[in-house]
Amino acid sequence: MERLRQLLDARRWTRDQAEGLLQLMRERPTVIAWSTVPTTWVNQPAAATPLFGSAAGARATLIDLSSYSEARITAAVTNAGAAGSTLRLYGALATPLTGGAYSAIGAVSMPMAATGVNDSGWLSIPAASRVATYCDILGVGGDGVADPVLGIVQLWLR
Repeated sequence: MERLRQLLDARRWTRDQAEGLLQLMRERPTVIAWSTVPTTWVNQPAAATPLFGSAAGARATLIDLSSYSEARITAAVTNAGAAGSTLRLYGALATPLTGGAYSAIGAVSMPMAATGVNDSGWLSIPAASRVATYCDILGVGGDGVADPVLGIVQLWLR
C-alpha cells in the first residue's frame, strides 16, 4: 500500500513507476457479491438454473473480462446441496432473457455438496471468454429435492 501511495504522490511517473502501479492493480482481485444474505434454494433443479431459481438475466452483470485471466467463486454454504451440485460461472453476449442464452465460462465451478465456506480456487478464463459479457452464477446438478442454503456468494476476478 505504501508503494501505491508513493506512486500516486509522484507528480511525474517514470515508466517503472507506471509499470509498478499496473502490477499492483493486477495483483489485487476484483470481488463482486452475487448474494449477501442467507437464502434457501428450494428444490434446486439438476439443469443449469440462475441462482435461487431467479429469472434468466435477473442477476446478470455486464463485466468486461478482457482484463482478467482467472476467476473463482466462493460461497458460505450452511445447508449442503445434493451430491454433485455446483455453482458455475456463465456468460451471455447479449442480455440473457432465457436460460439458453448462457454458456459456461471455462471450468469456473464451486461444489455445494458440503457445508462451510466453499471455494472453487483460481481457474482460468478461456481466451475466447475474455470479452464484455453478461456474467451470472448458475446452479447445476441439484436433485430437485435438496434445499441448499447459501450466505455470501462472491465472484473473484484477477
